[in-house]
Amino acid sequence: MSTQKDLDCVIAPLTNDNDLSKREATKSVIEGMLKALNRHEINTMDKYFSQGFSWIGNTGCGVKKGLKAFQDGWQRPFQASFSEKYATDQARLIDGEWAASFG
Repeated sequence: MSTQKDLDCVIAPLTNDNDLSKREATKSVIEGMLKALNRHEINTMDKYFSQGFSWIGNTGCGVKKGLKAFQDGWQRPFQASFSEKYATDQARLIDGEWAASFG
């Protein structure tokens, strides 16, 4: 049984103001990020990630909170160990200003 409180919850507060006209710009950011990752760039990742983002890795890889933690605790060691690696984008979901890229 629903209560009034259940009915008054905020639905999708982060995407309520999503500008759907920005789909192509968002796609461009994703493509730029993948190219930068494949060029093994580290110091320019602030073009693609906010300072406060969280990276959640597989079991054993942990969580990196913030861009610097991601760079120092994952990206630099990973690239040092696997210098021939490259990013492959297997799937994308893009809706205006929001995107997810999996690979």
